[in-house]
Amino acid sequence: MKRLFLCFSFFLLCLSFSTAQATGCYWEWMNGNISKEGITKDLEYMKAAGIESAFIFDAWVGVERGPVDYGSAEWISCVKHACQEAQRLGITLGIHNSPGYTAMGGPWIRPEESMKQLTWSVSSKKNPPVPPHKMGFYRDIKTFRTTCADEMQHIGRRLEKGESLTIALQKEKPVTGFNLWRGEREEPLDPYDGPRDYAPVLTVEVSSDNVRWTAVGTASGIGLKAHDIPIYCKLPAVNCRYLRLTSNRGTNLDRIEVLTAPGCGTTYRRVGYTTTGQMVTAASEAGIGLEVDKLSRKCVEAHFDRFLAPLLNELKEYCGTTLRWVVLDSWEAGRQDYTESLGADYIMTGDGSDFLTGGIGKANRTKEKLFQQEFMQPLREKLHAYGLQLVGEPYGNGDFDRKAYGLSFDLPMSEYWARSHYGSIERPFFVSRYGHTAGRPVIGCDKGGKTKCGKGWMRLECSESLVNKGVERC
Repeated sequence: MKRLFLCFSFFLLCLSFSTAQATGCYWEWMNGNISKEGITKDLEYMKAAGIESAFIFDAWVGVERGPVDYGSAEWISCVKHACQEAQRLGITLGIHNSPGYTAMGGPWIRPEESMKQLTWSVSSKKNPPVPPHKMGFYRDIKTFRTTCADEMQHIGRRLEKGESLTIALQKEKPVTGFNLWRGEREEPLDPYDGPRDYAPVLTVEVSSDNVRWTAVGTASGIGLKAHDIPIYCKLPAVNCRYLRLTSNRGTNLDRIEVLTAPGCGTTYRRVGYTTTGQMVTAASEAGIGLEVDKLSRKCVEAHFDRFLAPLLNELKEYCGTTLRWVVLDSWEAGRQDYTESLGADYIMTGDGSDFLTGGIGKANRTKEKLFQQEFMQPLREKLHAYGLQLVGEPYGNGDFDRKAYGLSFDLPMSEYWARSHYGSIERPFFVSRYGHTAGRPVIGCDKGGKTKCGKGWMRLECSESLVNKGVERC
């Protein structure tokens, strides 16, 4: 018999202004290992255990690929069967909006429709080369001239702990800083820490003769996913011809751009954009694909039209009754730098004009406004047309204002895990405040049973204790 691999992560639906609770679970369909027989058995088990609702998630974490590909006609038939059986048993269902658990995308998203990052090249001549880009996708924004003498140099090597790298400039210049791009990401040190990378701390020295060196500071960045966020280092304007970088840990380096003071030369900078290359996280093998551009309604609608609409049309008789929710789980897709509608003014005089000086990978008001206008608003409208509600956890590393994001959900949720990295008691508190501010009758909280943390195993506080702390009353 075909097996259905599942993983339960329990969540509470705390009815506001009341102590009533409903218990649900995240229902993980693991890498295509599903069957209609298994679905029926799972739902019957849930009913017997008092579980009143379940959110269907697609996931792949170390499980061999099963026979049913995500998004296929057979998979849709299985989802429909789940709705039929849930209706029979009196269980309500939700489903994640895309494969994996964050945030929105899939194999139907093309590079030009994906999350985008800025990229650029420099030259002392009028026609700089095409900047580095990914998946064969690149679009120009603008080429402009400055009176600086900036240099871009390829590195393409690994720097081990305690090892130094010397960058030789064409001549002595007044250096004001640099952007340093890292290469292949580092593997997680902690198996419980998820797919995260580790950034180095670099000691920075300068020299005019490559013999006598002066320490001028340190440079560090953030742990990276697919988005290439350079390490930006600001230096006091210092005349030098050599830079020396010494790392506190092993790291792969791709290229460096040395920035100089105005008035010392001529630099042509060619700026454009490419895909970040960010894929949906923990998706089954058949569901692996690019994250969609969240700052473009056109791209968001492409995801909806190619995946969600065909699925929901097949499930229409259950929408709004047995199938009530579409989910946006905790945001771990990262940020993006750009979308086509922003134009050249955004990087010349707008909120993106700090891209050379540490602005890459940071949120700003322009992107936060587009996130609400181009992503959240149309998504919610389209789901409401099917009688469905949007569920989500309004926090993470995205281009959003946390409060505005939280107020947008029909059913705001949080999470509470033993490891504070994933969710401390603070998250249920602020999500509950957002929900009650927006007048939402239900607040959700995703919580696990046990997880390894430090010495031994730490038990989580029970559901009653969490509610008694005031989650439903905030």
